[in-house]
Amino acid sequence: MSEKKNELSADHQIEREGVLWTDSAASEDFVPHIPREEFDLRIATAKKTMALHGIDAMVLFSYDNKYYYGGYRESNIRYSHRWRHCLIISQAHDPVFVGESVLSNSVRRTTWIKDVRAWSQIKMWRLPLRFIDVFLDTIKSMRLDGKVIGMEYGPEYVLEVSIDEIREIERSLPNAKFVSADRCVWEQRMIKTPWEID
Repeated sequence: MSEKKNELSADHQIEREGVLWTDSAASEDFVPHIPREEFDLRIATAKKTMALHGIDAMVLFSYDNKYYYGGYRESNIRYSHRWRHCLIISQAHDPVFVGESVLSNSVRRTTWIKDVRAWSQIKMWRLPLRFIDVFLDTIKSMRLDGKVIGMEYGPEYVLEVSIDEIREIERSLPNAKFVSADRCVWEQRMIKTPWEID
């Protein structure tokens, strides 16, 4: 064990288990789940499809759509509010991942998403403590708070967010218009790309 162990904080679980950050997954190489060309194609197609449906942005909470549009795969921790996260696809911006800080490294190491906005219930990280606060700040910084926002309202999804949280999002953005993104999503996803066919 390295001598640096004595310098680690006593309240950090990974450090208590004797794993240094230099030995953790943080040092792994960049290994995206989908090729860059496929990611770019899916995002470009999403923007065109949103424009056809009059949608300025989509907020995605379902596992399937986060993987399809972002290439993001996650572990089974995803259903707890403790790990709340989403992907925002906007006509005017690159994709944005909003999520618990513990997920940030995975997003950076396995996807082409560059804009990751984190929150954490662990106060020592000095990040916002609630998902909703970072989410709303992100929407406002993207100037989407007065725009048309598509949500996954249909029965086809297993959403990783509660109905109460969706209602809080809608109440907190009174100048935004919330619509179903379902037709937009499925019009794109039903036409397979060459990479998907291969």
